[in-house]
Amino acid sequence: MLSNDETRRVSTAGCQFGPGGAATSVPGTTPDGHAPGQWPAELQELKADREAATARTRAEIRHRFHTALAAVRVILDDQPTPRTVRTAGRHICMAVTFLADDIARAKAEERDR
Repeated sequence: MLSNDETRRVSTAGCQFGPGGAATSVPGTTPDGHAPGQWPAELQELKADREAATARTRAEIRHRFHTALAAVRVILDDQPTPRTVRTAGRHICMAVTFLADDIARAKAEERDR
């Protein structure tokens, strides 16, 4: 037969008790302090930081795109006739396509290494 002290040690094995023998966790929470089925606060903060960084990156990409498009518009506005506007537009499209092909080729070569 177990003594009272031994019974207490066996029945409280795996439980977390604070000073004075009071339980430190709130009922309905995990030992980490978050509700079952929820991410710990640290992971929620990491996720929020990652989402904020993604939003900033997307905003920067959009800004660069619109800045480049505004530069193209200035070039086209400088053309004296409708014919030269279209010709300049075709030249810009062709230059952008060649640039995209060069970058895609370089990335493919880098990936294959």
